[in-house]
Amino acid sequence: MTVLKKNAAGIVAVLLLLAGKLKWVLAIFKFAKLSTLISMLVSFGAYALLYGWKFGIALIYLLFVHEMGHLVAARRKGIATSPAVFIPFMGAVIGMKELPKNAMDEAYIAYGGPLFGLLSFLPAVPLYLWTHDPFWGMVIGLGSLLNLFNLLPVSPLDGGRIVTVLSTKIWFIGLLILIPLMIIDSSAILILIFIIGLFTWWQRVRENYELAVTNGELTVLEEVKAVYKPMEEHKGVYEPIRSAEWSGYKERMAEAYRLKRKQTQLKAEGMKSFYIPFIQDDKKKEKATLQFRKEQYDRLVNVLENEHRWSEDHQELIRIQKEIKEREKKVEKLKTYYLTTKKEKWIGLGAYLLLLVVLGGFYIFGSGIMQQTGPFIS
Repeated sequence: MTVLKKNAAGIVAVLLLLAGKLKWVLAIFKFAKLSTLISMLVSFGAYALLYGWKFGIALIYLLFVHEMGHLVAARRKGIATSPAVFIPFMGAVIGMKELPKNAMDEAYIAYGGPLFGLLSFLPAVPLYLWTHDPFWGMVIGLGSLLNLFNLLPVSPLDGGRIVTVLSTKIWFIGLLILIPLMIIDSSAILILIFIIGLFTWWQRVRENYELAVTNGELTVLEEVKAVYKPMEEHKGVYEPIRSAEWSGYKERMAEAYRLKRKQTQLKAEGMKSFYIPFIQDDKKKEKATLQFRKEQYDRLVNVLENEHRWSEDHQELIRIQKEIKEREKKVEKLKTYYLTTKKEKWIGLGAYLLLLVVLGGFYIFGSGIMQQTGPFIS
C-alpha cells in the first residue's frame, strides 16, 4: 500500500469514527459560540504561521476536545459555563459561571479535561500503527504531552484541582516541580502558572486567618443589625406613628454611635500598619476587624444623622441582612469545601495516578516517534 493510499485510508477511518459519533459532535458544537470560532481561527493562524498548518490543526483539535471535557463535566454537575476561548501560545479556557460546591466537584470537572484529552488522540494510535504516517505520531506525542503537563499538581492546572480531594498541601510540591522546569525553559506560560499557583497556594494556607476575619465581620454586622431592631418590631404599625418613633430613636442612637466610631478610630490608629502573617495573626485580625467596624459605624451614623424616610432606612437594614447571609455562606464554605471522605480520597488518588501512568506511557511512545520525524509536521 502506497503512502498516499495509507493517508487516504487514515482520513476515511477518522471520518467514519466521527460519523459514528455524529450526535456527540453536534452536541459539542451547540456549545461553540462565535467567540470560540474567532479565537480558534486566530490561534490556528498563529500556530500554522510558525509551525505549519498540520501542527496547527492537531493542536487546535486537541485543545478543543480537552476543553469540551471540562464543559461536559461541568454540565453534569449543573454548572453553567462560558464558551471555550483560545489564546495563542497559551492554550484554551472555559469559564464557570459559578463555583463548584466542594472539592470533589472541582476535581470531577478538572478531571474531565485530561480524560477527554486522552480520548482525543487514542484514534491516532491505530492510525499510526497502520499507516506509519508521522502526522499521527505527532498527534499522539502532542496530545499526551499537553494533557500530562496539565496534570502537574499546581492550581490552576487540572492536576492541582484534582488533588484537592487529597490535600492542597500537594500544591506546594507542584510549585517545587515547576521551579526546575522554569530554569530549563523560562517561557511566559510557565512563569504565569507559577505566579498564579503561588498566589492560589498562599490563599489556601491563609484560609484560617480569612475565616477568623470573616467571623469578626459577622460579629460587627450583627451588632449593627441590632440597631435596626425597632424596624422589625414596628412593621405593622401605621407609618406616621412608626416614622415618628423611629426618628426619636435615631437621634439617641446617633449620639451613642458617634462616640463608638471615634473610639474605634483611635484604637485602629494606635495599631501598627503591618503585622507578620502567621506570627502576628491575632493583631492583624484585630486591626482588620477594627477597620471594618469603623466603616460600618460610618454608614450607620450617616443613616442615623439623616432624616431619611422609613423606607430608605429600611433598605440599609436589607443590605446588612444580605451581607450577613453572604458571610455566613463564606464561613460555611471555608469550613467544609475541602472536606472529603476516605473513599473519595482513594477514588481521587486512583483516578489521578491511572491517568498519569496511561498518559506517561503514550508520551514515551509518541515522543519516540517525534524524535525520529521532528516535532512539527508541516
